[in-house]
Amino acid sequence: MKTMVKTIFCMFLTVALLSGCMRIEESFEVGADGTVKISAEVLYDKQKMLELGEEAGEKISEREADAMMQQEGYKIIVRDGKEYYQAPSNNELLQASNLKGFYQDILLPQTDPKDYVSLTETSFEALITADSQDMNEDMGIDDLFDDYTSKEEYELLQKYMKDSELVLTVTFATPVVKASEGAVFSEDKKTVSFSVPVTEKTLKEVYAYCENDIALDGLKSGMLYKNTVTYTIPAGVQATLNGIAVEGTVSSEKTGRHELLLKASDGTQKSFYYGVDKEAPVLEGIKKNGIYNGKKVIKISDSSDIAKVTVDGKNVMDELELDWETIEDIRDFKYSYYFRRLKEGKHTLAATDKLGNQYSVTFRIDKTAPKVTGVKKNKLYKKTVTIKVTDKNGVKSITLNGKNIKTGKKVSKKGNYTLVAKDVAGNKTTVKFKIKK
Repeated sequence: MKTMVKTIFCMFLTVALLSGCMRIEESFEVGADGTVKISAEVLYDKQKMLELGEEAGEKISEREADAMMQQEGYKIIVRDGKEYYQAPSNNELLQASNLKGFYQDILLPQTDPKDYVSLTETSFEALITADSQDMNEDMGIDDLFDDYTSKEEYELLQKYMKDSELVLTVTFATPVVKASEGAVFSEDKKTVSFSVPVTEKTLKEVYAYCENDIALDGLKSGMLYKNTVTYTIPAGVQATLNGIAVEGTVSSEKTGRHELLLKASDGTQKSFYYGVDKEAPVLEGIKKNGIYNGKKVIKISDSSDIAKVTVDGKNVMDELELDWETIEDIRDFKYSYYFRRLKEGKHTLAATDKLGNQYSVTFRIDKTAPKVTGVKKNKLYKKTVTIKVTDKNGVKSITLNGKNIKTGKKVSKKGNYTLVAKDVAGNKTTVKFKIKK
């Protein structure tokens, strides 16, 4: 498929990437007891997809487009009087029985106060950065389009990107009495929808509060905070923090996950799931001033995810490998880093998490094996030999026929010998020789 249009259609079908002509619908239905249902749909504006090809100088008929999309599992649906191609659903990935599961298994830990979603039994708050360029970078779209399209074609895709939109819909058990400007209500006021255009540097705040909402300032559900979180429990409201009753002013100081449950006198409940992370990333397999031979694997982990890893100031994030098998839930971020192409000498590795916590370690790479003098490989000696072993970073062990010896050892007894010398970095020199008098 070398034409512009068919290439774009192919990319839509194979990776469902974010491009022009898109409408993303995300729906949340939350019960008074914290139960939750979540769904998401990705829709492509049928007419604009056809126009995109026509404007690029290529044309595909509506019948051909319909047949191609339907063959790949897409459906043709109507929203607000427009026809869309509805992408095959991946809603099985969005299974959560309650809000706790939503924050534990589905929504990644949120660290940016300018880009978050906070959902409770009686409220919805979000500050959304719908920046098409950021989305391109997050999903690797720029690189993908570079491989498939010309500069002119890519600029055309960017133009249609700005026509895309994100639609958020929330349904509560009780009517909504306060919502942000532009919100669309259902007839019973229990469902509210927000539309966020995907344009350059858009920052949009949306919110909805039910008639029985319990107001609490200073806390967002789903957020991971770098500093101590302090808030005040409203008068007349019962509260438990991690199962323990609390009242008045509450502070969460220590790193960890927290669950706050509020209950009003009328039985209304409102729950918050949040975390505090004051700790730097954890590096396993490396120590300060350690000496390694270049074959080392480092494990890097952090509860708020890794934002940057540098070696001698150079960003090596693209060399990290995510340890999928060790991840127990989406709040685990564990990576492996291999010492690739590091030269001998001193190096500094620094890991920074998304909250700015940082840990750095200085180490040395030593790829040179210990130097052995006094004996040579496969040499036959008819006299006493004196074995000497040296290494610039230190000798860890010397064995002769499996027994530990020290440098300067004199050997005179006839026989076959195997000398193994190891340095502190793990490099090894082996010398086999004979003595025959």
